[in-house]
Amino acid sequence: MKLPGFTLLLLFLFTLPTSLAAPAEGGKGYDAAFIEEVKQAIQRKTGQEPNDEEIANALNGITVGLLDDGKYAEAEPIARQILAFGETRLGPEHPGTLTSLNNLAGLYLVQGRYGGAEPLFRSALGSQERVLGPEHPSTLMSLNNLASLYQGQGRHGEAEPLYQRVLATQERVLGAEHPHALASLNNLAELYRAQGRYQEAEPLYQRALATQERVLGKEHPDTLGSLNNLALLYDAQGRHGEAEPLYRRALEARERVLGKEHPNTLTSVNNLAGLYESQGHYQEAEPLYQRALAARERVLGATHPDTLATRLNLAGLHIERGAIPKAVESLRAMDGHLRRFMGDQLATTRAESTRRGWLFSKSTFQDVVFSLALEHPSPETRRLAADVLLRWKRLAGAGEALAARLARTSDDLEIRALAEELASTRAALSHQMNLPKPDKGAIATHLARLEELEVELAGLSEEFQGHLEERALDWRAVRKRLPAGSALLSLRLFRPFDFKTHKFGEPHWLAMLLPAADASEDGGIALHDLGPARPVAEALARLRATGSKQDAQALHALLFGELDGALAGYERLYLAPRMVRWISWPSIAWSSPTGAIGWSARCSTRSGRGGISWRT
Repeated sequence: MKLPGFTLLLLFLFTLPTSLAAPAEGGKGYDAAFIEEVKQAIQRKTGQEPNDEEIANALNGITVGLLDDGKYAEAEPIARQILAFGETRLGPEHPGTLTSLNNLAGLYLVQGRYGGAEPLFRSALGSQERVLGPEHPSTLMSLNNLASLYQGQGRHGEAEPLYQRVLATQERVLGAEHPHALASLNNLAELYRAQGRYQEAEPLYQRALATQERVLGKEHPDTLGSLNNLALLYDAQGRHGEAEPLYRRALEARERVLGKEHPNTLTSVNNLAGLYESQGHYQEAEPLYQRALAARERVLGATHPDTLATRLNLAGLHIERGAIPKAVESLRAMDGHLRRFMGDQLATTRAESTRRGWLFSKSTFQDVVFSLALEHPSPETRRLAADVLLRWKRLAGAGEALAARLARTSDDLEIRALAEELASTRAALSHQMNLPKPDKGAIATHLARLEELEVELAGLSEEFQGHLEERALDWRAVRKRLPAGSALLSLRLFRPFDFKTHKFGEPHWLAMLLPAADASEDGGIALHDLGPARPVAEALARLRATGSKQDAQALHALLFGELDGALAGYERLYLAPRMVRWISWPSIAWSSPTGAIGWSARCSTRSGRGGISWRT
């Protein structure tokens, strides 16, 4: 995806003082000595003493230049300084201050710090609409940036109307060939491509590219972004012969214009590697993936979304080549990076919809891990799958467990009330999302309320904010807590991934069975694909409606028919409830054909801050 532009008028160009990258003391306020040094530098260059607005404009321009160059670490302290300076000297709603706010949000966006970016974008946009008007170029830029944030999180339904509004207004106010309008045209095309709406995307890409080549030049960064995106479209359609020359042209020009380690250049490297991989040219693809991964780790960091995407791509390549140990090693490393990244995001992300976007992106990684273990069963792939399933289930459920405890025990009545409502709203959302025909309106209402509750509770309870600290759970730790003669049965949804076509299938149910004691190398871990999820949801709906023995037997056959023989050997079975809490277990207890295990002996597990605990 083309990164959003942050085009501002660069009023002053001068050699940066050596202290320019110094952050404000304590991260708050601005450093007066730093601002004075900037002021003197401007005066030496222009021969005139600058006022506060001119200082703000100069630093905003420098921030944008650093962002365009991919120098994010250098840009952040400047962006923070100028925002604090503008709020203090110009006022929080001065256009220059709002530009600084938008720039800092844009920096967070390209760094993958989405939780920090969204409230800043919203704040800037709200003030700009009020102060500058809804059609001012700066307002439209902030609106575009917010749409880009939504698109990056997969919130396409929220992004599309914003992109359309920006494009229509820019074409009317600025003209159809203005660079801002062309960037918006490209962004809308990119949204359509991400949704698989290829026929709608292609003419927009072609129009944007042709106009940018004529107006901006063939090697302008915006032109190269459109070139790369058109290649992505061809690639997604299997039009490899058309995609490759565009990818190559974009890569060569970006290396020359932006540099070999600019983030956009590395995107081109990653994309060309993906094209080679999809054609089975693994020897050409692997060194490009390795180059992109190493450089992205240096430039963006190990937990940046682009870095993680390249690591997952490389793991997929290892799987296609049959190098399973290499794939497992890469996926294990990615698991650690993802969980650290998840903790950072949840510490700053206020919106429940954003958090669920993260869970979805992590589920893509999990789908690959589970598909690998099912397609290439071995001790190492099963151990990895078990660890990923248990850790991520715990990570996702820890907040719910803590909220439930806060609702029962907190001395603060407000915290108790918020936690109680949070738990009930999440339960209602889970119920809606598992219905055969979910009510989209009800889901939207629940998500909106969850967002409000999360913000309020996180502001009142430090414990709620810190609930992700304990994340080192693995299958061995769980097995040690299982009583002799028992086993853990954990169910979850996943999408089977085809390593040949690189496509995900429809949701299936996955079962993991972990026995209490087993001398085998993989601890006796067993994974089973229980089949498509839709028939299970339909069978559950019928059982809820009728309560009949026949419907209970049908549901049991769908979920556990394949497992009945394996389950018969255990005296007690523990069920992980997160994905199965909506099933009325007693209603299907007597439907087991074998009758080998009394359902009354089956227990459920819960995840708490003290580790795995059991209740009977």
